[in-house]
Amino acid sequence: MHMNTPPTFFIISGNFPESGIAIPTVDRKTLKKIFGELIRYKGKTAKDRLKLHIARMLASEPFLRLFSKEKIVSAEGDIVSQIYNIFEDYIFPICSGSKKFLIPLFLKDSGDLYGYAKVYEKNGNGDQYGRNEVEKLKKLEKIEFKNASAPKILEVGETENLFFYILSTKGDLKKYKGIENAHINWLLQLSQKTGEYIIFEKSKFHERLNWEVDFLKSKFIHSADMIEKLYKKAEDKLNGKTFLFSLTMREFPFYQALYSPNEFFCLDWEYAEYEFPPVFDFFSLAISEAVSREKGSYNTKYAEGVKKTFFRKNREIKKYTKKLFNAYRLDRETSFWFFLLYMLDQLYIHAEAGHNLSAERGVSLLDKMRKTEEFSINTWL
Repeated sequence: MHMNTPPTFFIISGNFPESGIAIPTVDRKTLKKIFGELIRYKGKTAKDRLKLHIARMLASEPFLRLFSKEKIVSAEGDIVSQIYNIFEDYIFPICSGSKKFLIPLFLKDSGDLYGYAKVYEKNGNGDQYGRNEVEKLKKLEKIEFKNASAPKILEVGETENLFFYILSTKGDLKKYKGIENAHINWLLQLSQKTGEYIIFEKSKFHERLNWEVDFLKSKFIHSADMIEKLYKKAEDKLNGKTFLFSLTMREFPFYQALYSPNEFFCLDWEYAEYEFPPVFDFFSLAISEAVSREKGSYNTKYAEGVKKTFFRKNREIKKYTKKLFNAYRLDRETSFWFFLLYMLDQLYIHAEAGHNLSAERGVSLLDKMRKTEEFSINTWL
């Protein structure tokens, strides 16, 4: 099969192709549009956004040559040439990370944004997350939400080595700087339209969590006893009770949604599962905002963020929990046990995906929940 030659790409961050961003050599107008999209989708911190804004102002091929970390000289069959042969009708940068490639696709004739592609390498079952997102988004297309939506699937395909799909996007989207009422309203809509009340031990979630806990005990042998005891304690407290289970993203940081004047646009459904506790998404949402305000290493920021959000008096969080816990049929005590299960589920997500540092963070926090008063039910909310 003839492989077309990709344009020159310049690595502007990271250790590409394992992680980072590669920018193609294109005209200045399109290059500015590329950096505009990177600000929107990759600028998670103020520092990241400032760097990308400066790059957008200076965007040009000489700028790329001067300030890039490295130029990519693509060879036949390498990952860049494989991706290029799928999307050669478009202009695109390549963003790599979390075992996938995120690729904004720009039309060659106008330079306008067409959509976003996600590409997964098939080795090691990395494509399972992409296939899960496609499945969930196709089902979501059949549901009508008020002033909110998720991307639509425009195209799905695969090669011998890669699984890929193209997602729709919206014009004039902006980033949230923290939690807004729109996030809470979205969680209520999603749980109402996809959920049902089920006895805890009869839910698919309970069945799934049993499997996850067995995986975690085999993965973290030295912490297996702790994991088992925490799970059994939460299970005992929740058995026999009825709760709302629904389609849940499982990871929902506040920046995972964008907005236009009239719409909330929710991204990233790779980990989504039906019949999960919807409160998991609120836990993820609240922690993401708290972590964004902390300083230090991520593990330090995470532990501090969790403590300040859920294990101290927090009027802002109380405002949200009052609204959500009513809908989810949770009281203060049961929400604590679901938080413990959320932490186990998070540990599973990161351990199964090979995110070892994040997994270690989860084990450390679970150990504190078992041993210390500051992370106990006595200080919860």
